[in-house]
Amino acid sequence: MPKLNRKQRILLATIGALIIILNLLYLYDRGPDHTGIGWALSISTGGLLLLPILSGEKDNAEEKIENHEEKSLDGIGAILSMQLFPQHHNIKSAFGEFMVSKKAQGYLFGFHDAWARTVNKLSSAKAVEFMGESYSRLFGISSAQCLITNVLGLQDDEDFISGRDEGAEDCLSFLRNGRQPLGLSRIFMFSKKDDHKRDAVGPWG
Repeated sequence: MPKLNRKQRILLATIGALIIILNLLYLYDRGPDHTGIGWALSISTGGLLLLPILSGEKDNAEEKIENHEEKSLDGIGAILSMQLFPQHHNIKSAFGEFMVSKKAQGYLFGFHDAWARTVNKLSSAKAVEFMGESYSRLFGISSAQCLITNVLGLQDDEDFISGRDEGAEDCLSFLRNGRQPLGLSRIFMFSKKDDHKRDAVGPWG
């Protein structure tokens, strides 16, 4: 069935209502003995013409939810990617650094969890679905699966928990006060400094 706009739905509903009203007036005037299959079909037709306007309200509500989720996914991706500029033109190119940093993985998890609960008002189960969709958009499906698998085994890790708390705090601070999140860039910056120190010391300490 072709998708109808609001004006078309209203027109069909008006016609349907008129058909029903005329048939009810006929019933009132002539009585039930003078109604038959034709009258029943006419009433049914009127009812069918009312359906598009009734279902349209549900379609519009679902469309608004989908649009909100789409904008939400775009928003979180942009905010996280901005933290890594100019070292990375997008967050996907930093996948390798995420894989070796438990704290960065924690930050990503915490930021997503706080965003899903605050912006999207999602339950725990729905927040996980949102996170999976966002990770897939940010890193690609296979890379997202690697990160999510890692996250499941890091819930009790101290570095992961520290990053998770920082990510959640950064997200809430941004949403409530408009403060630009910088936690992820700090995590990567300090991680690189630690790598340089280890390189300077060498394998023998």
